[in-house]
Amino acid sequence: MGEIACSPKIKKYFDELDSRTRLAYKFANKAKAVGFDPEKKVDILLTKSIGKRVEGIIGVVEPNIIDSGVAERIAELEKEYGPGDWRIGLVIAWEVTNQKFFKMDDEEHAIGTGIRTGLAYTTNGVVSAPVEGLAEVKLRPRKDGTGNYISLYFAGPIRGAGSSQQVVTLIIADYVRIKKGLLKYDPTPDEINRFYTEITDYYERIER
Repeated sequence: MGEIACSPKIKKYFDELDSRTRLAYKFANKAKAVGFDPEKKVDILLTKSIGKRVEGIIGVVEPNIIDSGVAERIAELEKEYGPGDWRIGLVIAWEVTNQKFFKMDDEEHAIGTGIRTGLAYTTNGVVSAPVEGLAEVKLRPRKDGTGNYISLYFAGPIRGAGSSQQVVTLIIADYVRIKKGLLKYDPTPDEINRFYTEITDYYERIER
């Protein structure tokens, strides 16, 4: 582990955590190498920074992000905005979408990878929600035929992100949409009315 400003007793404790974790990884990798498991090595990387955690999580769906420079860019942005600032999630989402760090052949995949990266940062790189909870990201045509909008598909593990971060996912997606020059979703009057009814019914009949 890196330098820790603490007592020798606490440092010894952290060092022991580190050494035992690495030993567990060593045994796990040996067991996986036998070939009974679908993967031959432990998927989750040992990391020392939030940027590396983000790379490790998103690497499950886009391996090219590993050691691509995303972690270093997150560190730069944290110096500019402060650690944990949501603006970092927005900026890194757009830069990954815009293929600043590595190339992706498919536009949908690039947009999805960018949004997932932004979400991974805003959830501190510690939950699976960005890769399992955000099941799909698609470009779909508007009903009026004027262009495409971004459509997000969520699954149960998005709950791991927490309610606030679930909403932040939509903010990140809308930021990427604006930067990409894509259009908004064009709902029908029936969809708008249904949404209004569901919200007011929930507030008046359940929440209160």
